[in-house]
Amino acid sequence: MKFLFLQFITLILVLGCSTQSTKDLMPPISDRLPPSYQLSSDKDTVSQDLFLQELLKPVAAEQSVELSTQWWAEYKRAMIWQDDKPQISCRLYSKLSKEKMFPLHSLARLRALQTCEKKSFFADFSKENSWIENQPWLKRDAIDTSIKIYTLQKNQPELLKLYWEKSKLSLPASQKINLTKRALDIATQLNDEKAKEKLTKRVYFLSPSEMPLPKKRDYLKVARDYRHKRLFTKSRSYYNKIIKQKGFNHHQRLLAYKGIRKSYKLQLDKENYIKSTENLFIYTKKIYRRNSKKDWYKNQLLDNGILLARTYWTKGMNKQAKNVLTYLVFKLGKTNSDLSKAYWVLGRMAEEESNFQQAVNWFTKAKDLIKPNSHLYGDIHWLLAWNLRKLKKYDESNIVLSEIIKLDDNDFEKFRYQFWYAKNLKQLNKDQEAQNLFEEIIHNDPVGYYGIVARRENQMVISKVSLRNPANATDHVLSRHMNEVYLEWLISLDEKNVARDYLDYISDKFEKEKLTDKDVWLALLNNYARAGQYLSLFYRLNRSDPEIKDRVLYSQPGLIFPQPYYSYVNSAAQKFGMSTEFIYAIMRQESAFNPYARSHADAFGLMQLLPEVAEKSASANQVPYQNPRDLFKPFVNIQIGTSFLRSLYDKYDGQTILAIASYNASEEAIDNWMKTKYRGSSLEFIEDIPYNETQNYVRLVIRNMVYYTLFNTKDSFIKFPEWMLDLNKGLSI
Repeated sequence: MKFLFLQFITLILVLGCSTQSTKDLMPPISDRLPPSYQLSSDKDTVSQDLFLQELLKPVAAEQSVELSTQWWAEYKRAMIWQDDKPQISCRLYSKLSKEKMFPLHSLARLRALQTCEKKSFFADFSKENSWIENQPWLKRDAIDTSIKIYTLQKNQPELLKLYWEKSKLSLPASQKINLTKRALDIATQLNDEKAKEKLTKRVYFLSPSEMPLPKKRDYLKVARDYRHKRLFTKSRSYYNKIIKQKGFNHHQRLLAYKGIRKSYKLQLDKENYIKSTENLFIYTKKIYRRNSKKDWYKNQLLDNGILLARTYWTKGMNKQAKNVLTYLVFKLGKTNSDLSKAYWVLGRMAEEESNFQQAVNWFTKAKDLIKPNSHLYGDIHWLLAWNLRKLKKYDESNIVLSEIIKLDDNDFEKFRYQFWYAKNLKQLNKDQEAQNLFEEIIHNDPVGYYGIVARRENQMVISKVSLRNPANATDHVLSRHMNEVYLEWLISLDEKNVARDYLDYISDKFEKEKLTDKDVWLALLNNYARAGQYLSLFYRLNRSDPEIKDRVLYSQPGLIFPQPYYSYVNSAAQKFGMSTEFIYAIMRQESAFNPYARSHADAFGLMQLLPEVAEKSASANQVPYQNPRDLFKPFVNIQIGTSFLRSLYDKYDGQTILAIASYNASEEAIDNWMKTKYRGSSLEFIEDIPYNETQNYVRLVIRNMVYYTLFNTKDSFIKFPEWMLDLNKGLSI
């Protein structure tokens, strides 16, 4: 038995990069597709079982149950009883595993080994090894199965290896740590000093805060780990050790100051957030005075000064921000090309104060200094063109826009520049030229934000496009490369994680072989959607050839606007009086439907909720919530997220743009923007949002809402929903 499973794991690991065709890897199976039955998820287990047993009864005495129906019903019965009556599951999985024509007989064998309890069962399997297939996509299940069997056999040495191996899979950090600790416990019991040393190092690598006596070189890692675990007081205690104790260099101390600042930001402690940013700059000035001729210290002074100025500016402390920027210009000299960053902030503040000519002056200074390879190059040119437009100097604005249209390789930014170039043309009464450019944007950006608002400008409707049938696409273009019958059974039987790993295996193989058949890639992306693996779908789409992206966006936008967890979303929509389209538009942008998403800002789950916000919202709306881990549960996350979205919608009197923006940024910031930036045009207000992340977020959520609204209507087209842009009430806020 020991040799059997070692051989299995070895095959899985070694043959993952086999050059055989994917179809050659598959065992011989029938070409029987699964039946079209579905098991209702809202029924209890007994009711589900009664339905399945009815399927297993022949219609007439002289007839037999169709083989594919029998396989499907037996596998589903095995699945539903796995927890409560494992003996039923064991019997059914074992039966299916011996039917070589059943497409999932190898997987059924793994499931049987995971379910059955009798040791004699394992002995029977050890007599034959024909079930050990060369199927790398079953690696996770193979490891889990081996762990179960070796646990029953109390085979500690093999368990140690398996926990170690599983800890290296793509898993949440907490699971990796727990698996490594299990392996470490076994190594301790076995007195395996070499393994103990290796595993202890891995625990400390994955979770530095667990070091009993961390050395100075580890303090930064320990502090970051505590911060990640939201133990902010402990985190700051280590950052302060770096700042106050001897033996740390300037770079490490600056990182410690920034770490403290980050911890207060995550804690939503505004006062200490500002104070810690000031402390960072005070220390930076101190070390700069001693090393003023060295470039590294000049760069630190500039970057941390800009950071403080932007922090002041964000909090409405413009006078303090200008003082910092004036200091930087004085210290670093007016010809320093990096000072374009300071001029950029000064220009943004002048623009916010409606002093557009002064803003143009600052942005012109920045433009004269900025290097073409700088990440701010396009932004400074855009802001110069934008403020020239505000001064109604449309020709001059278009001269600047034409420069960056030629140079910028980012399609999204290029569509933005072209859209406002066309809007300038309209102001210059060049309506036909403007219309032609809008049509070009619509063609090149068919389901993007600027493609949608360009349709609005040309008074065009937004139409549904004909979606191809995913199953037909699979049949005719993927059959040469993968076993489509095998995949159909995985999807039909809800073995979605195995389906994902199978599709990932094929995708990796296609990428390695540089397969360029667009029909094949399109069908593969379709199958990710059918398997409910949206995160993998978006990941693969982002890595695809630009032509494939364009084709998906143009011909199958439904692939990127799915509606999973519908029962939860619909329930929350009805409970809180929100549309499902709004909820999905937010969820799509926040997490790409990954229930385990966790952002750098410590937002959790499908709707990316901060624990502090979630706790308050859950309490106010009687949603069960105990700790941040609950936010990984779709039902809890969607309920709390929708209630929070509703509160923002009410606060801003039903103004969609403001509700969207405040979901991403602070309500304080939104109120300030309405006072300083709204001048009657909703589209211009969106472009004036000073946070790039929030600005892009608003545009994409609006785009999402338009398409979810389109797909959920019975009509074949919709006009642009003007209510989404309504900000007329905003002036009174």
